[in-house]
Amino acid sequence: YNSYVFYTARKEWEKTKPKKPLKKRERLRFLDILLFIIGGIMLYLGAEGLIREAVFIANNFGLPIIVIGILISVGTTFPELFVSITSSRDKKGDIAVGNAIGSVITNTLLILGVSALIFPFQIAEKTVNFLIPTLLIVSLLLGISIRTRWKITRFEGVILILIYALFWFFTITHINNILKW
Repeated sequence: YNSYVFYTARKEWEKTKPKKPLKKRERLRFLDILLFIIGGIMLYLGAEGLIREAVFIANNFGLPIIVIGILISVGTTFPELFVSITSSRDKKGDIAVGNAIGSVITNTLLILGVSALIFPFQIAEKTVNFLIPTLLIVSLLLGISIRTRWKITRFEGVILILIYALFWFFTITHINNILKW
């Protein structure tokens, strides 16, 4: 994954590298750094609020903990969604795909790894039995979709969204069966 990111970033840098020195206005400024820090703080506070409200909503509807985790994943995906939409609009599909797939890899390996390093945790077998096969099937479908013409068309985008809706429908309607596995 890191090799792919490095290769893609280098390729994009070569395309967009300025031919002449940057003007003063285009250089990194103190305000840029300050806005970056403020954005990070707002992201942290937003994550805290997201978790608190997701737990509140799930508890009020009597939803199991697995649904809380999936519900939180929806909220945490919005930054990746906006980055991918912007990248697609700018005809930089490699960034959109790298962002989406990189997010899954990062969340699966780095986030779970660091979380376990700080606070080891137990995973319910029923959670793994449901989510891991789903992840593998979705990864396979995405891989097939991309390899057909090396692009994701609007039609394929609709199919991916429908599969996501089907995932939610199945999760909500079969949650009791999932929890019995």
